[in-house]
Amino acid sequence: MKIIICVACNDRYARHAAALIVSIRKHRNDDEEHVFYVLSDRLSDESRRRFALMEQSHHCEIHIIDIDDVIFAHLPVWRQSYAAYFRLLMGSIISKDVSKILYLDCDMIVRSSLAPLWTTDLTNHYAAAVAEGTAAAKMYSHLNLTGLYFNSGMILFNLDKYREDGLEEKILWRGEALAGKLYLSDQDLLNETFHDKTVFVPYRWNCNWTWEGQGYFHRSGFFNVYTEEQFREEMKSPCIVHFCGEKPWKVCCLHPFKKLYWDCQRETPFFRDACRGYYRSFPTLLKRYFQRFVDSVIRFRVTKERTYLKLFGRIIYDSDPG
Repeated sequence: MKIIICVACNDRYARHAAALIVSIRKHRNDDEEHVFYVLSDRLSDESRRRFALMEQSHHCEIHIIDIDDVIFAHLPVWRQSYAAYFRLLMGSIISKDVSKILYLDCDMIVRSSLAPLWTTDLTNHYAAAVAEGTAAAKMYSHLNLTGLYFNSGMILFNLDKYREDGLEEKILWRGEALAGKLYLSDQDLLNETFHDKTVFVPYRWNCNWTWEGQGYFHRSGFFNVYTEEQFREEMKSPCIVHFCGEKPWKVCCLHPFKKLYWDCQRETPFFRDACRGYYRSFPTLLKRYFQRFVDSVIRFRVTKERTYLKLFGRIIYDSDPG
């Protein structure tokens, strides 16, 4: 079985894309072959050389496709790059004999074979994805949405239907129309375009985690989409771990699957660079824990509705104790 996978990155994220590729190869079935497309703007010669080394050491195909990001100049920049939008062009830049493709964000690690996901029936649908919470969907009232809102970190694209319905031009035009209103850039655009033609797959295919715990998922409306029991079961053994907020390449990361990232990163030619980046993030760790310490000693908040002061966890003054 040949599984075709796409990632988008620049030099900053090339090392993370490499760890993702290793994780996919480590957890494949014996009959699986993988072809990787790396979409990038201005990827350095050194990064290209390292990806070439990975082709040999991990016995897979890695094709680097250069994207001219001028086409996205009318859209808001996301994390100092237009790389998030590159997947929108897959219908035209990927060979026409590729009928479907699995897009994965670079901040992911795969823990199982992708074959069950790859064989998802996409008949009359544009894509397969994992749903976000209902509260998240309400934030995007500027979009013409019906049904659930999905996370775009993992999308199985039906490229045949994407091309057939001319979605590339439509989605870029819509992006220009909504340029000042987009909250999560490409994810908003994809949700509006695919809103009634998306297959929603189990949460295990795009598992997020936050140090805030289940309180975060309650606030996001996540448990209006999935039950708490489903969530607990999926998180025991996720197929794809998505490091949305907690990045494993930072010292301050508390993610329970952080070690998986480093186990895979260790097998890439980018490992030394990743280690240097890891230790450079140490000041962030100090700042984070210092803030927690300060908050545990004293908290003072002033809003229109309420003013209160806490010392060592005890309320000293509260303008609205009820």
